[in-house]
Amino acid sequence: KYLKLLEVEESSTIVASTCESISEILATVGMSALTLKTDATETVPAQDIGTVLLNHILVLLNEKAVCQQGGGGDGEDEGEDGDHVAIMDYVCDLVGSVAKAIGPHFDTYIPHIFPLLLKFCNPKRVYTSQIMALGCFGECFMELGPAATKYVDSMAPLIKQGLENTTHENVRRNSAFALGHMVKACGSNIGQENLLQMLSWLGPLCSVASEKDQKTGAKGADVDNAVSAVSRMIEACPGMIPLESILPVNF
Repeated sequence: KYLKLLEVEESSTIVASTCESISEILATVGMSALTLKTDATETVPAQDIGTVLLNHILVLLNEKAVCQQGGGGDGEDEGEDGDHVAIMDYVCDLVGSVAKAIGPHFDTYIPHIFPLLLKFCNPKRVYTSQIMALGCFGECFMELGPAATKYVDSMAPLIKQGLENTTHENVRRNSAFALGHMVKACGSNIGQENLLQMLSWLGPLCSVASEKDQKTGAKGADVDNAVSAVSRMIEACPGMIPLESILPVNF
């Protein structure tokens, strides 16, 4: 019934609630829910629920679902109503829930999902879209393990761009979140040159925490995530981290 709603429902609010409900089911039941079969019809044979769900997710990420018609036709945020924009938060949460349920084998679907998420990081999109996509990347990296290594070259420039965002704290926050989990997933496969470069991206945010009269935003969540990202790097690559530079004796 939920899959049918994703296919035919015109209300963005209902589809958003459907995505949320499916995420709750996956959190409770896990991978076994995705291996069940849909009901067969006269024209459509039974299929794995996981396959059907992921196909619907791709349609939603591509902004081609029934509930997404009639807004800004070019897919940009400007001109779209609030429900149309907000639904993508629930879709990205659902992507993270599916990734958690499937685990490292979710890598099979990343080549289809990541390119669709990347468009939300386009500077023409509103900053909330960038926050949403970066958070989703981080959730996926949490589950991929070493398979994440193949995405470093394409994701690193995007994350660097987000960390250097001077306007929105939450863009920096989710960029740091994504970076920390990407390195943790890759481990030593990340390469020392890449690791040192990424540490330098986090340096300015981490140093803010020890400087007086510095403000990074409403709550400093970007600094918190930057420090957490460095901690994950140390944990994942202990022999590749120059601890004497990161944690000086007289700190």
